[in-house]
Amino acid sequence: MSLLNTLETAALTVRYLSKNWLGPPESPQDDTALRLIVCTGERMETLVNRLYGKVGLHTTTFDPKHSKGLSNEFRCYANFKCDAWEWR
Repeated sequence: MSLLNTLETAALTVRYLSKNWLGPPESPQDDTALRLIVCTGERMETLVNRLYGKVGLHTTTFDPKHSKGLSNEFRCYANFKCDAWEWR
């Protein structure tokens, strides 16, 4: 299975699980809304936005580091704000 197929399968799973999603969290204390975090390579930004854009995903300032020291850039996307990041 290719990386693209894997990401699309994951996206379809998220869409199915979030069918009754009420919208992005209004506050950090809002426990009724779907909270989604996606961490992946920065080159996947277009695909991430296409697959998860409807749930209000934004690029964050959080800078994930790969445990094996991979040199490619990583990004973190989320549909809620918290103390760990801001929107880019």
